[in-house]
Amino acid sequence: MKEKILFIPPYIAPLKYFERFIPHLGDSYAIAFLFVGRDSARQKEMVSYAEHKNYEFYILEEGLPEVRRGRYIPFLTPLRERYIHSKACVELLKKVNPQKIIAHKSRYIFDTIYKEANKLGIETIVLQWSSEASFVERFPAPQPLLKRFYFFALEIVSGLLDLFHEEPRYGFMPGVPKKIIVFTKAKADSYLAKGYDPDTIHVVGSPDFQLIRELKQRVDTDSAFKKRLLEKYDLNDNKIKIVVILYRFYLSPPREHKMTVEEHVEHYYHLFKIIRDIFPVNTADVVLRMHPSENNMEGIYKPYETLGVQLSYGPEAKTD
Repeated sequence: MKEKILFIPPYIAPLKYFERFIPHLGDSYAIAFLFVGRDSARQKEMVSYAEHKNYEFYILEEGLPEVRRGRYIPFLTPLRERYIHSKACVELLKKVNPQKIIAHKSRYIFDTIYKEANKLGIETIVLQWSSEASFVERFPAPQPLLKRFYFFALEIVSGLLDLFHEEPRYGFMPGVPKKIIVFTKAKADSYLAKGYDPDTIHVVGSPDFQLIRELKQRVDTDSAFKKRLLEKYDLNDNKIKIVVILYRFYLSPPREHKMTVEEHVEHYYHLFKIIRDIFPVNTADVVLRMHPSENNMEGIYKPYETLGVQLSYGPEAKTD
């Protein structure tokens, strides 16, 4: 019987990233997915996709916060939820019996599944899946003083309860993975700065380079496959292909680079004008790859079409 790897994606994009490893792992491992969280649009999207691809998957939601219809009892309610969730994690891990679990982080809401897996001797792995966008500093909305005091007190109480556990069960501390796999030394240094064991951190580069190389080889050797791609994306075989993946400056960059939506659109308009000055329409196809969260915002990028820029959005932006 094959050993099992349990991938834990938070939404559809990481799921499809992890999916890319199946052809390379499928001969040696059984692959399954775990969706942690309450019923949501993101979870429904993952479930629908997994069902369509006939993947083995599980849903873990017991003990996680939901829209509360009853009373919230300070301290008791969150600690009880953490206890219920930890027990549910143990039950699921014993039922599925994975030898490895892999997610892109071991913080909440994945912290408990990592802690319980460590107790059961399961190899726990954090695998970087996206670019260095995670280095961008984010600025959450400030909380009222009373709320901050409550969470501080809750942290003290949960810390006292966790004195009886090797890894915190009640506190919102990240699980400690046995392996941390990252693309760059800079990312490795960020984990070292947080106190992680250097022997557990491995810099491997982005797997996309190997995956893209394999795709490029297929495009070069399979003319029918290449023709389908050109038709699918309305590209000209005789032109240079330029793909621009934009950063959403209007969303969450450092304060000094924050833009309004209008400034963001104008910024990239000037970028595309520069590209077109160098690569006229008759020499290059230029494609703007939108972030999936912008699927209902394609209208803001319509001015780019006057420069001969193709907009890639909708289902395509989420799948290929």
